[in-house]
Amino acid sequence: MCLLFCGCQSPQIQSVSNQGPVEVSNFGKYDQFPEEVAGLRREKVIEYQAPLRDYSIGYNIFNGTLSNAVTFYFYPVSVDKSAQLRNEVAEILRAHPNGHLRTQRTTRLEKSGSSYEVFIADFEYTEAFGGRAQSLWSRLVIVFLPNKTTFKVRSTAPIGQETFASEKLSQLLDKIQWER
Repeated sequence: MCLLFCGCQSPQIQSVSNQGPVEVSNFGKYDQFPEEVAGLRREKVIEYQAPLRDYSIGYNIFNGTLSNAVTFYFYPVSVDKSAQLRNEVAEILRAHPNGHLRTQRTTRLEKSGSSYEVFIADFEYTEAFGGRAQSLWSRLVIVFLPNKTTFKVRSTAPIGQETFASEKLSQLLDKIQWER
């Protein structure tokens, strides 16, 4: 397993090619995902299954006020959405054995004239982040898009910065075009 931008282990995903996950240099969707949004800089785009059937995009901010890593994932929706949500939560708890689920809820999000059902779960765990071991807050956001794509977000920041990180995540979700 590789360590992604948010200090979270990525799920083991098989690539269609024999190359495994690869960094995408010519993404073609940069208009939807600008280089900088709400103070966070876009980092790598990783393709897990070609052609961009399963990929992730990282955004980070590490300054004196906030250390926050956000990763967007896009991949096909499972047949059983309820099981997929349970599996996503279980995967995070397996990857962070010292962690626990703080809260989970379902809400609605308005974007570009459409309303989306959104699953949100907050976790707490301790691990290395920003060069040192510390207690972390991590938010999981999942939206099942009409085009049968799962849009998943992981946002991670040190405990004590979760309110500011949550505000940054809201700004990021508002400004990028994840729903297209």
